[in-house]
Amino acid sequence: MASNDDTANQMGATADFSSISSVLCPAFEQPPGCAVSLAKQQNFDSLSVDSMTGRAYCGSCGVEFVVDRYQVSHEQKKSDDGIETYGSVLSKSGKQRNREQSFDRLGYLCISKLDLSQSVLAQATRYLYDMMEGGAAKGGRGFPQLEVVAAYVAGRMHNQSLTLEHVVNIHRDWITEEGEFKSIKAASMKSVNRLLQNMTRENILPYPRPSADDIIGSNSWCLANLDEVIIQNAKELSNCGVQGSPDSIAAASVMVAAKNKRVVKPGDDLSRPRTQMAGEEDGQRLTLEVIAKLFPGTTARTVRRRMKEIRDVLELRLPLTREQVEVLENPDPRKVRVRNTVEEVFSQLDSELEGKIPLTSKDVAILRKLKDSNKR
Repeated sequence: MASNDDTANQMGATADFSSISSVLCPAFEQPPGCAVSLAKQQNFDSLSVDSMTGRAYCGSCGVEFVVDRYQVSHEQKKSDDGIETYGSVLSKSGKQRNREQSFDRLGYLCISKLDLSQSVLAQATRYLYDMMEGGAAKGGRGFPQLEVVAAYVAGRMHNQSLTLEHVVNIHRDWITEEGEFKSIKAASMKSVNRLLQNMTRENILPYPRPSADDIIGSNSWCLANLDEVIIQNAKELSNCGVQGSPDSIAAASVMVAAKNKRVVKPGDDLSRPRTQMAGEEDGQRLTLEVIAKLFPGTTARTVRRRMKEIRDVLELRLPLTREQVEVLENPDPRKVRVRNTVEEVFSQLDSELEGKIPLTSKDVAILRKLKDSNKR
């Protein structure tokens, strides 16, 4: 223990240890002299406090606690004999109040805004504390920027689909424990991105690199609503070699694996509020709009492009729709004549020009597909 450690009783009224009684002891309060067990009896004798950092340690197992520090001020009154000082009032410093509000805002951002788990919040809280201790809030940089970076990095480290821009845009307000609504000064993407780069460069924060496979396996909605076969197929598709962001690959893989199955159950928050169509009493299919909500780290347009690339790589053939089957069974005579004419012209050009056809690449691709389909 550091040489500047004091007992809790020596610290007197300069620290608040009441929060220790609510901590989950890793040893289940079994060791004799457990600080958590004694704190529930208002006994803090087993605590050792580092007065420099404001941290307390259990004298039995060494588990660490963060205690609130206070400033002691004295009330004064004027009398005929001059100024008389009496009593003392405990008040938290401005720095301590700002830090506490920052942790409250972070909790509201992670749980209420981003719908992250308690484990993600715990890690985000640790990242925020590390950045504060590293001096990241100095130089005019506000705590909201630190909160955005802490929530983003913790979410990505737990394989959640997030973008830094999404977290910045959503962190605009919060509700205090007393139910008071407060706005938050918006942080700029430039400053937040610079902060993230500095923190990772200085090894204060890790650099998150989740894979598409991990993002699928950590998506709470997919785990709750998709069967194991779909999830396993989606993970296999995500490793097919398609290039792009892991979020877009994960979303596209889930879309392709789900196919036309009605996986969005009635009453789900993602269910589209419209008049039910035939067959929708059992649920709705995944759409690009829905998948973009499930994976906020990408967009519907990017997912559509990734789906095409996955199908091209694996040469997947989608089942024909009812309209396509009808066209094949009852072809339009005019289209048949046009098709035959195009095939005849193509065969003549191909033989005369030895494959050097003066058409665009798209035209050539279409004509070649027509030719190949006739051979079958």
